[in-house]
Amino acid sequence: MSLSNNYTTMVTRQAPDGEKTCQLLNKQGINAIWQPMFSCHLYPHIPLPTQTHTLLVTSMNGIRALLAHPHTKDWPIITVGARSAEFAKSQGFKYTAHANGTALTLVDYISQHINVETKLCYIRGQKINTNIMQPLKDQGYDIIQTITYSMKPVALEAEHFNDQLNICNSVIFFSKRTLEQFLKHTTNEQRQSLDAIVMSTQIAEIAYKSSFNTVIISDEPTQEALLLKIAMTAGK
Repeated sequence: MSLSNNYTTMVTRQAPDGEKTCQLLNKQGINAIWQPMFSCHLYPHIPLPTQTHTLLVTSMNGIRALLAHPHTKDWPIITVGARSAEFAKSQGFKYTAHANGTALTLVDYISQHINVETKLCYIRGQKINTNIMQPLKDQGYDIIQTITYSMKPVALEAEHFNDQLNICNSVIFFSKRTLEQFLKHTTNEQRQSLDAIVMSTQIAEIAYKSSFNTVIISDEPTQEALLLKIAMTAGK
């Protein structure tokens, strides 16, 4: 595939994942500008059970927060996606599995593979889009939750941000929250010249209502599938 040297996309993901996404895009020959909408703040002291629990983690930020508690590396950990499971394994977690999807597919995975008598601990951020607690409680699981991090909006310098947008063909969104924050800093007129490249149909539902030139949805809710979609778009 021949990529256009003039194609530029903006990555709105927080550090360190956003920087790594830009590096992968650059390797594909795509110009990538990193402009995070949020920064992640890990809580240094989090309440964790003393007995073994199966950990349910919906983002790599949750895994990073657990690294300050090395005893949890002996506990089973189930993540939403394969990349998070690989990251957990690389950090020394011994028993990893993943649901290869979204928070809701994680609920389905647990229902199908985890005994209802298993003690579960949901590792989450302060604000979340989908709370998996209630559906699992409804199925009879003994589940607790621990908030391990929060996301703080990044202060954008308006003139610099607008200059960046002016050279972009598209903007990449990995979450609804990031898209919603982006909308606060842009006008309908600005978005009319930009494609929104999104991780899931849930994010797309917001993007469709937000005056983007085109909304492009990843075939699967994984970074690999999203990068492939961007490469196909840039190669038009």
